[in-house]
Amino acid sequence: MIRGIYSAASGMLAEQTVQNVIAANLANLNTVGYKQDVPTFRAYHEMALNRISGGAATPIGIAGIGAQFDRITTDFSAGPLAHTGNATDLAITGAGFFVVQTAAGPRYTRAGNFHLTTTGELVNADNDPVMGLKGVINVPKGGPMVIGSDGSVNVNGKLVGRLQVVQANLQTIQKQGYTLFDAPASAVQPAKGYAVRQGYLEQSNVNPIDEMVQMIAVARAYDLAQRAITSQDSTLKEAASNVGQV
Repeated sequence: MIRGIYSAASGMLAEQTVQNVIAANLANLNTVGYKQDVPTFRAYHEMALNRISGGAATPIGIAGIGAQFDRITTDFSAGPLAHTGNATDLAITGAGFFVVQTAAGPRYTRAGNFHLTTTGELVNADNDPVMGLKGVINVPKGGPMVIGSDGSVNVNGKLVGRLQVVQANLQTIQKQGYTLFDAPASAVQPAKGYAVRQGYLEQSNVNPIDEMVQMIAVARAYDLAQRAITSQDSTLKEAASNVGQV
């Protein structure tokens, strides 16, 4: 009976974690380049069950006593592209990340909502410089900026830089904030088979319908676990009250 209460309580804690992740995904439904989080769980503990007969123990199975949160993984599937017509809005089709230089070092992103500073530097929404193959992308004044599918940056037909687009082992990538990712330098290499799309932005890959359906399922599971605890607690209380009457 006590084990049943613990199992139901661990289930409630697990469902609460799922609810928090779903809420964060929905809150970033309109965040450019956002990749949804997916929580994973594992069995809390398992208890071997044995039948004791004549001094010998015969294994008859395993009894679980609950689940616990394991970790959050990131879904790197591509989000839909939205046309903006803005020359500094960029998106990547295929595998790859843009590289931005932050105060903590290089970080990787699919969020291409960039803009130019007064000095011509191409930066992201947090004003972190966007990196090219030879350093920060700097766009001189005097003409329209045209970015090719290979990441080449041209002004008035003159090549002024090339965007650095990389790919990494997804098992090593760690999300930092909402749209930035970090990875060991040894796991990062130049991307292949990608195309840069100028005037487009990759939207969040969160599916609001799936998230809402999951949120409803989580709420129901949480409620059922709560009822199970209440029921078992009432049974324990009744047993404790009647023990002296037996």
